[in-house]
Amino acid sequence: MSFLRFFSQSHIFPVEIVFDNSDNRFPTGREEVILRRTIGLKKDEYSLDKKSASKADVMNLLESAGFSKSNPYYIVPQGRVRDPYHLPSSF
Repeated sequence: MSFLRFFSQSHIFPVEIVFDNSDNRFPTGREEVILRRTIGLKKDEYSLDKKSASKADVMNLLESAGFSKSNPYYIVPQGRVRDPYHLPSSF
């Protein structure tokens, strides 16, 4: 992940992650993969490389790159970002 962008407009909250794909970890054939999720009062939209995508499409792409919802070391649930730093040293 090269950087994270946050935007804010009236009750619309998009978050965009740009992945460096120079190693072709994502099977897209592109140097970068842009994942964006927009959450609003009545909508929850996803896009991949600036094209509309379903949540299933996004999850499938992440899984194909080796990211898994079942592996807690890749995806940290909202509100729990500090928890990995508080693990015991014997972990």
